Formats: sequence, structure tokens, C-alpha cells
Amino acid sequence: MDTSAAPSDTGAGVSLSGCDNVDVDDAGEWFLRLWKMLKSDNLGPRYVLLLKAWLALERTHKFDNPRHGLSSTKRPSMVSAWIKRGRKGMLGTSEKQKVPSVEAFRIEYGAWWELVQPDWRTRDQFGGWTLRGPSDTWNDLDVHGANGVAGVVACLRWWGDQIVDMAEDGKKHEMAVWEKAVIDAAWVMDELRRAAEDSK
Repeated sequence: MDTSAAPSDTGAGVSLSGCDNVDVDDAGEWFLRLWKMLKSDNLGPRYVLLLKAWLALERTHKFDNPRHGLSSTKRPSMVSAWIKRGRKGMLGTSEKQKVPSVEAFRIEYGAWWELVQPDWRTRDQFGGWTLRGPSDTWNDLDVHGANGVAGVVACLRWWGDQIVDMAEDGKKHEMAVWEKAVIDAAWVMDELRRAAEDSK
């Protein structure tokens, strides 16, 4: 199964145009603050698509901000530190958050992402995640709000920024791995939105 498929433009605000044209006037205060921190047109159209999939998901939940969040087990230490600081002071609209090492952060993020996946999501022969399962239920990954998949978006922003700044040696490989992670996260958020809409 093709695991490189990105979310489609479903009419829910998910398309490939840039961040500046996105209407977020209806968003909650918590979302607007994170959107300003995490938006970027410099990481390419796949990242913009991820941002819009995240926006569409949160909009479906009417920007509700529950206290519970994604599992903290294996969560990258940078995310824990960011949350501890109230998601302030570590990333501004023009400031890049430094990761200790691109390779180390890739491994940390990958371990966390794997942990929060539902049981039906398995790896294919190429290491990509399957896109369909017997139940398509999302369990512990179905968490919206500041404590939910926003942390995934933050990780992908920080990781992507560091790859852009890398020397050419190894950059192409790291960018390909990062793009696959962005595509998968965007697809998951699109599916979470669909599931939320179907449950209404």
C-alpha cells in the first residue's frame, strides 16, 4: 500500500496554498498562539499541508482544549520542556528552536510516534506506516487541543528547521525521512478529523 499519500483537499481548509492566506479568525486563543509559533512557509508545501490538516482537526472540535494529552512515555525531551514552560519562550515566529542533533531527534520523535499509534497500524516492507486497518479506530492518538497533536506539529517544525540549516552532506536523506514523517502526521490528522465528523 502506498504510504506516501498526503491528505486530500477535502474542503475542510486543507490545501497546498501558503499559511498567510489561512483564515484562523474563529480559532481559540490557545490555537492562535501556537499557530503563530509553528506556522512556516519555509519548510515546503508538505509542512503547510500538515498545518492545515491540524487546523481542520481543531476546527472540527471547535478549538476545544482538554487537559488530557498524548502519552508522555518516550515523548521527546524538548516537547516536555516546551510544555513545562507553558509553550512559551522556546520558539518565536522568527526564532528557530535548536535540536541537539538531527539524528537523535529523529530517533526520539520516531519512538514517540510509534508508541502512540493504534495497534492496527503496522509497518510495511519499506518501513512506512499502513494507511488502513481492520478497525481504523485511533484510541490514544485521538487527542486534540494544546496537549494533543499540537506537540507532533511542534516536533516536525523543530526537526525540519534543523534539516534546512544542515550542510549538504546527508541533508537529502534527512529531508526525505522528515517529509515522510510530515506526510504521515498530516494523513493521521485528516483521518482524525474525518472520524470526528462521522461521530457527530
